[in-house]
Amino acid sequence: MNNKILFVLNHAPHYRELFLRKFGEQVNLTVFAKPCSSANLIEPQNRKNYKYFESFSNHLFSKIGFQVNFLEWKLLRKSWDKVILSWDLHHIFRYLFFIFTGNKKNIFWMGHIYGSSNSKLIKFTRKYFLNHSGGVLTYSNEIVEKLKVDGINAPLFSFNNSEVSISDIHACPFDFIQNKIKLLYVGRFQKRKRLERLIQLAKINPNVIIHIAGNGVKELLNIYPEIESIPNVELFGEILNDELKKQMEWCDMIVNPGHLGLLVVNGARFGRPILVDNSSQHAPEVIVAKEAEQFFVDWTDIKAVDNLVEKLIENRELIQEASQRIVEIVKLKYTVEYMVQIYVRAIKTVK
Repeated sequence: MNNKILFVLNHAPHYRELFLRKFGEQVNLTVFAKPCSSANLIEPQNRKNYKYFESFSNHLFSKIGFQVNFLEWKLLRKSWDKVILSWDLHHIFRYLFFIFTGNKKNIFWMGHIYGSSNSKLIKFTRKYFLNHSGGVLTYSNEIVEKLKVDGINAPLFSFNNSEVSISDIHACPFDFIQNKIKLLYVGRFQKRKRLERLIQLAKINPNVIIHIAGNGVKELLNIYPEIESIPNVELFGEILNDELKKQMEWCDMIVNPGHLGLLVVNGARFGRPILVDNSSQHAPEVIVAKEAEQFFVDWTDIKAVDNLVEKLIENRELIQEASQRIVEIVKLKYTVEYMVQIYVRAIKTVK
């Protein structure tokens, strides 16, 4: 299959690299994105199997809420068999390109599709651009069903967002400490992740040992300057590869007290179940946690979290059973191989 594919992303960080490489083995792939540094994301050490271009958006337009990138526009105007555009209404060139393109069936939209706003204008825009396209590649079956209800009749494909290869899933043995539980958060610092809740939990329960790792997490010191004196909390910078594996082997569970991301799938690589805030809805990875019957709790109620943690300390089998469930679910349909399969199927299906 030698289709010339342009894939326009907002960013192409390290956790997208394996998917892009494997997709690039199946098609003649060119990727455009903004530099990872513009979103505090980690750059891949190297890129393979696809051509890559990047450029910052024009700052003048960014100040009024639009993203205008002239290299993106230049690439869009070249000859492609298919174009995949990340859905983001701030990037106006993508929508202008779509409007002025003759064969719109060669254009696919990709992404969450839904955001925080659902005004009449947003609904009209979504319906027009999606229904006139060749199809929609989105993150979960739940979004597919929602799009159908909202009148989207273009071909819909759920690729089950992942950064994990099936060959990388190796459940690590547990090393429980009596009367203790070891929790790990890995990810970049964002306010919506609500990492301060982990500090609150550590303060009220000395049986909890928490490691918080990722790009920018030391910003927590600005919120809780006393962290360095809390004996059961430790902060790390970004961790990758062997360091990530060591942390996953160390912990009993991974944890996310706010907005959920790829951590749930990444944890499944090592057989680690997850403790999730039950208000997490927007992120597609929530579906993985629900399907695998992971531990959901109201993180605004630290006492409720504390009670659940004590229950897990008393009954380690609950952790082991949740580990088995999440490994099985992820192996079945939450891998980069599954993602590539869906992308290739979409390109072949839509003529």
